[in-house]
Amino acid sequence: LTPGLVVDRSGSHSFNIGSGALSRGTLNASNVTFRDSYYSSSYLLNFQTGGGGTISNCQIAGISGLSGYTSGISMTGDASPVVTNNLFANLQRAFAVTDTARPVITSNTLVNVETSLFLNAALASKITFSGNVNTAGPARQQVLINGTVSVTDTWPSLQGWTYVLNGTVYVNSGATLTLTPGLVVDRSGSHSFNIGGGTLSRGTLNASNVTFRDSYYSSSNLINFQTGGGGMIAIARLPASAA
Repeated sequence: LTPGLVVDRSGSHSFNIGSGALSRGTLNASNVTFRDSYYSSSYLLNFQTGGGGTISNCQIAGISGLSGYTSGISMTGDASPVVTNNLFANLQRAFAVTDTARPVITSNTLVNVETSLFLNAALASKITFSGNVNTAGPARQQVLINGTVSVTDTWPSLQGWTYVLNGTVYVNSGATLTLTPGLVVDRSGSHSFNIGGGTLSRGTLNASNVTFRDSYYSSSNLINFQTGGGGMIAIARLPASAA
């Protein structure tokens, strides 16, 4: 897209980049304004399987003063775009990363954005995420996360932002999930870590110097060690209902 372009939409329409192993589309945009005058709840840009490209120095925005509907960029399949030095404004969600996507997300500024990053539980260590700022401060500097961890993995400190369980995180099939010391893990509902679950599902959770908290004020457990589940929780801070 030529620098200086303004791209709007008249409905729930979007750019869909890639869609399969044989459809490896690319979108490159620099100094382009993407906006949504239609006030749709869908994403403006969808990088799908095979999709790539670079979005830099752009503005991705919903309607001024509103943040409850439009979302910015979705990355699914094995999409691998580079998203850097952009302004995201007036959005429900800036980024969503699912499936096996491997994006590079750096040095973006988020203004009036409710959810900074939505992430599949298996991808926390697979993406590059650094230098991003949500101007609302710590209350919006969050990584919403859920899904299943099926291979041994470590959740890194993504800029020191809080991990928020917005669904159950399952640690299954012999996988070990390690939480990096210093992480803060919260939840947005009655969600939890479920470790194990059967004789063939011997999941492991290891956490040391991690803070688990419950801003949702739920009566359910934060951590559930089930049949076959194991691990170590050491020098952790837990609310009274955690386990």
